[in-house]
Amino acid sequence: MDLDLFGEPLRFYETIQSEYLKIKDEFSLGSRIIRLEYLHKLNPEGSSFIGTDMELIFSYREMQDAYVNGHFLSVILLGQSWIEKQLHILLLNKDLKNVTKKGFAEMIKFSIDNNLIHNYLLKKIDKFRLIRNPITHLKAMDYENNLINRSNKNKANPIEQLEIDAKEIIEVCSYIALNGLC
Repeated sequence: MDLDLFGEPLRFYETIQSEYLKIKDEFSLGSRIIRLEYLHKLNPEGSSFIGTDMELIFSYREMQDAYVNGHFLSVILLGQSWIEKQLHILLLNKDLKNVTKKGFAEMIKFSIDNNLIHNYLLKKIDKFRLIRNPITHLKAMDYENNLINRSNKNKANPIEQLEIDAKEIIEVCSYIALNGLC
């Protein structure tokens, strides 16, 4: 029998862990089903994003799994990253490598200035960039796009705000996956 560092049987911990996961699964099942049904509404045919860039494929799938499981910060990070890479690919395909070297904000600005993508979509993409910034970069408390300020502005608690943000990102990513950026 395998023992842990304290001489306790590992099976003891497996039982506690199994029970914890069972309780957590039962508690979250209803909300996970609702989010999975929503993903199905966005893509009723069950179309899959395919390609040769494995990071792009896996980040898209993992973003969907994170959404279903309520990991909204992960959805924001993965979704914004996936969109950024899609924009990068679009610009490279248009022989605009010099623009891609300037960063995400500049790629968005160039796309707006040159009418490469519908303006509504670009505004959403830039919004996601701003939402992602305080997650990945240190920002001052008065940064208008940090979670607490967005929550206060929208009169939502922080978890509700994250779910709203994640849902919006899922919608845009699903649209891009099915229709492309242009």
